[in-house]
Amino acid sequence: MVSDGATLKKSSTRERRLKSKTSIRSLKLSSEEIAIKESFIRVVSHPLYWLYEMVWTKDEHDPYLSKKKFPTHKEYIQELCRLWYDENLLLVAKSRQMLITWLFSACFLWDTQFKQNRLVFFQSKKEEDADRIVQRAWFIYENQPEWIRKLFPAVYSYCHIKFTNGKSEIWGIPQGGDQIRSHTASGIFSDEMAFQDEAEKAYTAAKPTLIGGGKFVGVSTANPGFFQYLINNR
Repeated sequence: MVSDGATLKKSSTRERRLKSKTSIRSLKLSSEEIAIKESFIRVVSHPLYWLYEMVWTKDEHDPYLSKKKFPTHKEYIQELCRLWYDENLLLVAKSRQMLITWLFSACFLWDTQFKQNRLVFFQSKKEEDADRIVQRAWFIYENQPEWIRKLFPAVYSYCHIKFTNGKSEIWGIPQGGDQIRSHTASGIFSDEMAFQDEAEKAYTAAKPTLIGGGKFVGVSTANPGFFQYLINNR
């Protein structure tokens, strides 16, 4: 009888230890899930949180560290991100190496990824230049945490990113107003706008986007023309 009691006691002790270990594992998993949920709530609420937590850029000039965290510590990045979020029309005269193109391609990716039925155009002088901007957005997408990519699956093809669940899209297009005029876009990002000979036509074609509550962002390095006129006479 004593032997049986000792065996029973040992068995009960093992069971308690097993249950304890199982509870610890469950608690750990629960903590991870809570952290993911809290992160999700933050990053969908404002693009600045998403930039800080999940966005990487590619540095073609650094042979040792090609992937770098987005520099959200820079005040002008924070301010431009807030302006993008708050304003429908934004024109930015930029200088090189400021990551302005990376910033706005990221902001529009945030909008397309986390919202449904969005249609965003990335416009540049040539179609291949527009595709390079689309590729930057795709690089950002691919370097997000895996759980985000599973929640918002997307596919890339030339000049195109499509989110399969939310039916949102980014299209890369060349200069001019024809493609913009054919659609009412949710957002238009015009890169190096001062070097687009047909910038005025594209801007005129974008008016329905602005009237409908969409966004138009034009950025460029210095060059005389319509973009400079807009900057000086808004």
